[in-house]
Amino acid sequence: MANYYTLVTQAGHILLAQALANRQPLVIASIAAGTGQNEAEYDPSATQTALANEVWRGTPNTVAQDAANPTWICVAGEIPTQVGGYTVRELGLFAPDGTLIAIGKTPPCTKPLPTDGAAFPLPVKFVFCVTDRAAVSLVVSSSTYATEEFSTGIVAAHAAAGDPHPHYLRRNERARIHFLTQR
Repeated sequence: MANYYTLVTQAGHILLAQALANRQPLVIASIAAGTGQNEAEYDPSATQTALANEVWRGTPNTVAQDAANPTWICVAGEIPTQVGGYTVRELGLFAPDGTLIAIGKTPPCTKPLPTDGAAFPLPVKFVFCVTDRAAVSLVVSSSTYATEEFSTGIVAAHAAAGDPHPHYLRRNERARIHFLTQR
């Protein structure tokens, strides 16, 4: 087995089977990060119901099928800048009721606090395998923001526009005319 991997938990397999049987997608409500067992790497088990030491939980930014592997589901989130002071060694995906769907062992990644002298959001990505992509869904909360792919597309479209800011010129011309008539 590889050093770093993901496992669908026993409870996750049950939820996926129920989702397929009921033709209702399984909702991935949250992604979580932990520091590992006793703040060290460990080998996760499919029987786990929680991370060994969860330190952060948030709403995923995206849940998408991998372009090259149709049975892979990629779930991405981001640990905010103001959260941290630990080393991430495990990730988990949770259903709305708190059931651990899948667990992953990750390479150690330091998430400092701004007071540590470094400040950055930490993107986390979780990839796991399912038999049917239709079995998985995403709940979008008001705290969800644009993904990197979406933002890149918007910026590229903006940059490709012949005159991306025509309204600025008109507004400035009006302001200049207004200013001149005030004298």
